Amino acid sequence: MRPIEFHPKEEIAAGSALDRSGWLPRERAGDSGRVIVNAQGHFAFEKEPERAIRFFANCDNPDSLYGRKGFTFGHPISQIDTKEKTRAYVAKLRRAGYNMTRLHGVDGRLMLWAKEEAVFDPVMLDRIDYFIHCLKESGIYINFDLMSTRLGYLPGNAADAKLRPELTQKLTIHADPAARADWRKGVEKLLTRVNPYTKTRLIDDPVLAMVVCYNEQEFGLSRPRNWALLAPSWQAFLQKNHGDIGGLNRAWGTTYAAFAAIPLPTPDQAFRKDAAGCDAARYFTKLESDTDDWYRRQLREIGYRGLTANHNMSRSRRYLVLRDAFDFVASNGYHDHPHGGFGPGCSIRQSSSVGSGNMIIRSFISTRLAGKPMLTTEQDQAFWNRYRYEFAFTCGAYAAFQDFDGMTHFAANQTVIPIEKIRTFVSMIDPINHANEFLNFFLFVRGDVATSPHRIRLQLDREEMFTDGTASDGLNASQVRLALVTGFTPEVTGSGKTPPPSGENEIVLGTSGSSQAAAVDDGYASLADSGTGEFNFGDFAGELKRRGFLLKENRTDPKAEIFETDTGELLLDVSKRLLTVNTERLQGVAAEAGTRLRLKDFEVEAMSRRGCLAAVSLDGLKPLREAERLMLVYATNALNSKMIFDDKEETTLRSLGELPVLLETGKIRVKIRNRNAANLRVWSLSMEGKRLEEITPVSRENGELRIEIDTAKLQQGPAVFFELAQ
Repeated sequence: MRPIEFHPKEEIAAGSALDRSGWLPRERAGDSGRVIVNAQGHFAFEKEPERAIRFFANCDNPDSLYGRKGFTFGHPISQIDTKEKTRAYVAKLRRAGYNMTRLHGVDGRLMLWAKEEAVFDPVMLDRIDYFIHCLKESGIYINFDLMSTRLGYLPGNAADAKLRPELTQKLTIHADPAARADWRKGVEKLLTRVNPYTKTRLIDDPVLAMVVCYNEQEFGLSRPRNWALLAPSWQAFLQKNHGDIGGLNRAWGTTYAAFAAIPLPTPDQAFRKDAAGCDAARYFTKLESDTDDWYRRQLREIGYRGLTANHNMSRSRRYLVLRDAFDFVASNGYHDHPHGGFGPGCSIRQSSSVGSGNMIIRSFISTRLAGKPMLTTEQDQAFWNRYRYEFAFTCGAYAAFQDFDGMTHFAANQTVIPIEKIRTFVSMIDPINHANEFLNFFLFVRGDVATSPHRIRLQLDREEMFTDGTASDGLNASQVRLALVTGFTPEVTGSGKTPPPSGENEIVLGTSGSSQAAAVDDGYASLADSGTGEFNFGDFAGELKRRGFLLKENRTDPKAEIFETDTGELLLDVSKRLLTVNTERLQGVAAEAGTRLRLKDFEVEAMSRRGCLAAVSLDGLKPLREAERLMLVYATNALNSKMIFDDKEETTLRSLGELPVLLETGKIRVKIRNRNAANLRVWSLSMEGKRLEEITPVSRENGELRIEIDTAKLQQGPAVFFELAQ
């Protein structure tokens, strides 16, 4: 490994190969009207409803954006504590290709030093106002978490475990009038006050594209904590459902003397298949549905008419029922999220997302709904996972293939302030994250990966899941593997909702079995490759070929765990930990060391370290073989200097280390087919896009350019980006 330099105060060089702003519209946010959901179920602007738009969103870790010293992530200064820095920061976001930012943790920062409920820190409020103004002027829309922290708009530091440790409004808002009043007071104040810089109330400003009512509210019901306040609604629910205590005892096989004697339900109870478990799942869903109805009433009363979502964490089926009442689906998901916090002693599995059969995209797919836009609101293959170079291909490529409507990396992708080290979810000086986000932009926003021309709708009856005991389970993970080969979306039916008939190039399926929907205290949820069901992927793959969804030459082989998309552009080989992207404008591999492979116009002849190795056309919409400007990306692994682990596999962290960041170096030899091969020159680039060192190609023959690079021997330091231009 060798040190790689970052210069946070420098902009991404205008017009450089890393400047993606040229692919974004040159207009202010709102010039095309509000963001809506069009008739096809995608985000669009109200003045151009037929043109679907995709959002590529930045989300800052609240500490790094707003600044807070001495707590979880320890940033003493802020990206937006001066107007000059705010303008520079927003300009950097635009040049990195972002057309949306997620405002997350605003409640926590406004209330950090407050003494009274919903009395905001005026300095912090002014910074946020100016930040919103700059976002609007730069054409960057906002997805706003109306509440994020456990304390909401109550005064104090929500991250301080000693401050009212028993309280989380993610739970109390279901039953406590005071918690609901706090949400209403804080949200109404934020949305209806006039921003002094935009001269507009946020509620009226089209820069506000959408809101999430309460980030990861599911965690309020994930563990027992002050649940006594739920007792009245639990007992009333049981009495309404069973009539009298005798009816309940007959259904449950119990001998309770009265409803008041029945213990409160637990999270585990909702996963049981017996009558008591089904009642618990139905009760929790009713409780949350009532709260969702309350959110929507409050927002209508306040005057908000934009798009709303909630429940962006759980993979349980019953949350599909709850999400179905909202305008769009928001979803948070991770591969190899740390366990045990973020400090010494926390751990990861050091597992490959490709080797998991791309569980992260399957996990996201299990939360989406037919006819509604799909927006990932947090996604990451967390630092210090050594396979995180896979992330653009596992997430961005398949999000495009499945026609998602937006994606949000968590967190902190750009910076204008010095950063002391890479941290989990503080990614602005992680060169691997920069490579992933660069590739994600072209894979997803530019649309280099084609959307599947086919779709499977997996129908779930909203009543049946509460009678067969599967409401708290996830979808059958084997069925969701269909998303690796063709378009796939769940759909909720029942309760008078008539789904549309299957259309051309569409198959409607019923569910077959279920899988575990894991929710853990570390702050994320996932689907698991375990469970029950009769679904046979191999048989169904044969049916897809008979129906023409898959071509006869499609290489999908479920027994060998090889999955090729119906477009032929993505190939996933689980056992080899190999994923290839083979499109007209972007071609590459995420693979182990020693991989040799030929794609349409790009051939990997040698690769000494595992990583992602890809070539991208930067010449408008020209294919790779015709482009006059290209980028070669080689992402491997990066760590802080002097990181200490408890074990050889680097799973358990003891010390995060310090600067400089160290990039794993390697030798590559590639061949690119391009009609301009005779005239293309090659440079290594800085992380800001400046040309550093010219590299002489090995050969230029018959319209093919052969390049060999040893990143350890570059005179101006190792690089992940290499520009090719005339």
